[in-house]
Amino acid sequence: MKKLMLLGLVIFFGCGDQPTHSENNDIVEKSLPNIISLDDYLERLTPFGFSGTVLVVQNDQIILNKGYGYSNYQSKQLNGPETIFPLQSITKTFTATGVLKLQMLGKLNIQDSIYQYLEVPADKRNITIAQLLSHSSGIVTGTEDYYRPEDKHSLVAKVLSEPLLFAPGTDIAYSNIGYGLLAVIIEKTSGLHYEEFLKTYFFDKLQMESTGHVGLIRDKRIFALQYKDKFTDSSPSQKKEEDWNFTGSGNLMTTTSDLYKWAMAIKHNSILSEELSQQMFSSQSRYDRKGWFIGDSDYGKLIEHDGGSSKGSAANFRWYQNKDTFVIVFCNNNGENMLFSNNLVDKIDQIVFGGADKVKFAPRLTKVPKVSKDVYTTYYFNPTDSLTIQLNNKRYSLRVYGNSAINSLLGNENLKSMDELSAKAIEVLNFVIRDNDSVNYKKYMNDSSKARFFNYIRQMSQGDRKFGQFKKFEIEATTEDWIIPNGFGMSFIKLIFENGEKRFRFHWTSKGILALGGSGIPTPNEIDVFPQLENRMIGFHIASEKTIEVTYKYDAEGVSSVVLNGRDAFKRQQ
Repeated sequence: MKKLMLLGLVIFFGCGDQPTHSENNDIVEKSLPNIISLDDYLERLTPFGFSGTVLVVQNDQIILNKGYGYSNYQSKQLNGPETIFPLQSITKTFTATGVLKLQMLGKLNIQDSIYQYLEVPADKRNITIAQLLSHSSGIVTGTEDYYRPEDKHSLVAKVLSEPLLFAPGTDIAYSNIGYGLLAVIIEKTSGLHYEEFLKTYFFDKLQMESTGHVGLIRDKRIFALQYKDKFTDSSPSQKKEEDWNFTGSGNLMTTTSDLYKWAMAIKHNSILSEELSQQMFSSQSRYDRKGWFIGDSDYGKLIEHDGGSSKGSAANFRWYQNKDTFVIVFCNNNGENMLFSNNLVDKIDQIVFGGADKVKFAPRLTKVPKVSKDVYTTYYFNPTDSLTIQLNNKRYSLRVYGNSAINSLLGNENLKSMDELSAKAIEVLNFVIRDNDSVNYKKYMNDSSKARFFNYIRQMSQGDRKFGQFKKFEIEATTEDWIIPNGFGMSFIKLIFENGEKRFRFHWTSKGILALGGSGIPTPNEIDVFPQLENRMIGFHIASEKTIEVTYKYDAEGVSSVVLNGRDAFKRQQ
């Protein structure tokens, strides 16, 4: 069965020199073949872009707790078990546990209406704490200025003034700000600041000394900087502690070593009573969840939550109860955060549970030989599609332009079908954006939410203060779909405005457009490669698990052309 949370995927960009790991704190159980395979899998991914820390616990024993890649690419500081990562939305599980702890202490009951703790308008008086926990309150997911720094009172007032998305208890809408309200309720009922409450009742008790908010990174501890797109640091190190944005929903940070302590505590009822733990981890209905997503998986009952940020970090916490196994993964270099649930963590799970033979491993790299300077230029597959080989700061990269070139990069052979889908995508967008035609675009749809599709595209193409007026759209590429099972293709779309760009994608089946996707996956047009022979470079696209191979052809004047995954590209004639 599929995992409970479906996310997208991104390309990782590797770095020219290959990091090794620190031996000081790393734990790898050398006697377990599955863990040896997993360590090999992650080590091989590291030069191609994986950067983070992985913890695997079975039968209460740590069998892998190891960092891969760099926490700081500039200083070459390595990731490890004591590296601090953002928990992102996994913070919600701590907030939910805090609420149940207060119920255990007799300070509240999750069936209470929130008006007992907050000043709320009439339309929100019937919302219960339990509905905030399960995302069924109807509270908005955020506000227009949600990502700007806000103090607690201003943010809460703004959110409570927003209209409800639906009547409480009648639907589900994942709400970060709903968990912000839970954090306020924790403060009201405990008399402690949100983090001080967690520290007093959880972190101090469990000796989780590297878990907390942004203040942790203002000492000498190792914090994993967040990297997005070619190692541009986007870490939250400048965040002010009084900012209330994402308090309760996404601001906590921790290490894999601390999360081992937390995993043992929630498993053995060290924090909550057995009765409340049972309530938290047994709910099956979407309307009865308490911070966690719970359901079936290929490996039995799965309790999980994940988190990610467009700034470059991602986190995943999975507890396979029937297998008595925890799999916890952090990443600090992931483009736009969407690799985890669909690909990397699924592959880690496969290997842990004995399926290494079903996973595609990245190629092993050998010592880098010298490369002819003649190779660094642009080559053309045809008048519109090109490939450029570059060398910057000891990093070799391929950059391709054009639909057939991008498909060549991914080793896709069905170029005709991909071109046909691109043409259909153009027609759909013309119907919706240019003609405002709410009827004819439907012939390309294989989805029940046709009206929602139309409204989404129209909304995306509207000008605003930030982007200015809409100018035009482009289909950057249509490729084979590596995200949706049995997907036929995936079109990457760019909307161009006066002052910026927006991106999204279509997912196609053989019968039409199945779904829309957000901007979490960049167009697959660049990847790092590594020279392996005098005339050969290789790369690995983590998201689609495709190995990329480039070989050069010479003539009397030097390199004359290259071959990308079997397709020839030539220098333009002077």
